[in-house]
Amino acid sequence: SDGFMVLGRLPARAVIRLVLSPFVNPELTTSSGDISIRGDFPSTKILLRTATGQVELVGAAAEADVRSASGDVDFDLVRPLERLFARSASGDITLRGGAREVQVDTSSGDVRLENLSGSVRVESSNGKVILQWDRLDAKGEVRVKTSSGRVSLVLPEGTTARGFLRTTDGTIRSDLPGVVNQAGDTVELQGDGPLLEVESASGAIVVGYGVTWPQPTPTP
Repeated sequence: SDGFMVLGRLPARAVIRLVLSPFVNPELTTSSGDISIRGDFPSTKILLRTATGQVELVGAAAEADVRSASGDVDFDLVRPLERLFARSASGDITLRGGAREVQVDTSSGDVRLENLSGSVRVESSNGKVILQWDRLDAKGEVRVKTSSGRVSLVLPEGTTARGFLRTTDGTIRSDLPGVVNQAGDTVELQGDGPLLEVESASGAIVVGYGVTWPQPTPTP
C-alpha cells in the first residue's frame, strides 16, 4: 500500500495505526479507547485527550499535554521532556525518564514521577504522590498539595531546601534541616536551596535523599 494523507479529523470506531513524521505535532483524541505513541519527536509538543482509556508514550518528545477523564497515563522516555502537563479525573500518572518542568492535577489516582530535573507542581485529591529527582537547582520550585495520600520526595544528595512541610492529620519525616512548629504539624525548612511547599490534609509526608535514603515502594 502507498498509504494515505489525512487533513483535519479522522473519526472512526476502530483501531487506527498511524506512521508519522517525527516533525509533526500529534494531536490525538478518543472518546473511548487507548492511545499509544511510540517514537522520537525531538521538537514536538504532543497533545493527547481521552474520555475513557489508557494513554502511553514510549520514546521521547519535546513537550506533552495529556488530559484523561478515566484511565492511566504512562510515559517511558529515553530523555527528559522540556515540559509535561497531565490532568486526570481518575487514573494513575507515571513518568519514567524525567522532565524539566511538570504540572499534574488528579482527582483520584497515584502520581509517580522519576528522573526529574526541575520544578514540579502536583495537586491530588486522593492518591499517593512519589517524586524523585536526578537534579534540582536552587531556583527550582516544588509545590505538592493532597487531600488524602502519602507524599514521598526523593531529592538529590546534598539538597538544602527552603519552604515548609505541613500535614493536618498525618506524620512528617524529613532528612532536611528544619524546625518543627509549636503545634507539631509543620516543619519549616532551614536551607537556602530550592523551594519546597508540601501540604497533606491526611497522610504522611516523607522527604529524603536519593543516595542515602531508599526510594519509597508504593503500598497496596
